[in-house]
Amino acid sequence: MEEFVSRIATNVGVDPALADKAVGMMLGFLQREAADGPATRMIEAIPGASELVAKHDGED
Repeated sequence: MEEFVSRIATNVGVDPALADKAVGMMLGFLQREAADGPATRMIEAIPGASELVAKHDGED
């Protein structure tokens, strides 16, 4: 997950902390709003994704 967030930050040209927050919030949104099951299984399958959701879930 760390490499993924770093690549996003580099490619988009934003601070890594902002990319970290954005990815965590997007994954959290998917987990809350998508059909039960598929999004949660995807997040659980990506190393570090669950922790990132927990870190940024509920932030504005």
